[in-house]
Formats: sequence, structure tokens, C-alpha cells
Amino acid sequence: MTVMKPHRRSVMRWLGTFLLQEWDTTLSIIAAAIFWVAVGTSSRPLEPAQSLFVAAATMGVTIGAGAFVAGRWVSDRLSKDEYGALIVAFDPDESQTQRPYVIMALAGFITALLGILLAITVDEFPRLLATALYGLEFALIIYCVLGSMSLVIISRRHQRRAAILRAMKEEAARERRRRDGNAD
Repeated sequence: MTVMKPHRRSVMRWLGTFLLQEWDTTLSIIAAAIFWVAVGTSSRPLEPAQSLFVAAATMGVTIGAGAFVAGRWVSDRLSKDEYGALIVAFDPDESQTQRPYVIMALAGFITALLGILLAITVDEFPRLLATALYGLEFALIIYCVLGSMSLVIISRRHQRRAAILRAMKEEAARERRRRDGNAD
């Protein structure tokens, strides 16, 4: 039995945590790696995929804009209730709260830019570089789709927590009214 050094154990723990928490990134990287191996080892020429790249660009803009709007919605929502005050107490500039939305907006817009670039210049690159760019675009598309699911989960969690806090506040107000009514 080999004993792992403490530093190596902490790196392995961090890696395990990253792979689980960043499941969308992990799956995107795995999908790109599979793509690169499958297409990179093949001797077949790459098929022109301009229409797919245009679709990827459209999807990237849509997801990027949606993530931006969702981030603004969360920010506006946090400024209106006690849940927002609680979040601001731990994250005064909302940078941690906004990080997933900013990352998804950037990923969407980068997906769009790469899609446009590839739609215009796809036949200009050597096969190895084209395969790498196809794989990168594929990874970005997968990340945008899975990351959007993550944003829905995060936004829903914020809504649920705000609702629980509102219900607790309303219950406390009812209890206070009941006590004040019985005090007379």
C-alpha cells in the first residue's frame, strides 16, 4: 500500500471536487477529447460544416444574451428582499453571485465568434488545425448547453431560498400578530 503525500492528497481532493462541481466543464472537455481522438486519428477529410458553424454562432449569441439577462435578473432580484440583503452581506459586490452568469455569457459569445470565424474560413486551415478548432467549437457548444442547465439550477436555487426566507418572515409576522392580538 502506498501512502500519498499530504500535498498530493489535497490536489486529488481538489480535482475530485472540481470534476463534480464543474460537471458541465468536465463533460465538455471529455466530449472534445473524444472528438479530437476520433476525428484526429481518422484519415477521412473533414466535411464542410458552414451551416453547423452558423447554427453554433446563433446558439452562442442566444445563450450569451440569455445568461446576461439572467444575471441582471438575479442582481435586480437580490436588491429587493431580505435574501438579497443576506447575499450582499457575504458578497458585497455580487461578484461571486454573478460569476456563473458572466462565464456563461462569455462562453456563449466566444462560441458565436468562433462559429463565425469557422464558417468564413473553414477551408483555409490545415487538417490538424481545423480538427482542433472543430473540437474546440464542439466543446464550447456542449459547455453552453450544459452550462445553461447549470444556470437554471443556480437561478432556481436562488428563487427557492428567497421563497423560504419570505415564508419565514411571513410566519414570524403572523406569529407576532397572533401574540399581539392575545396580549390585549
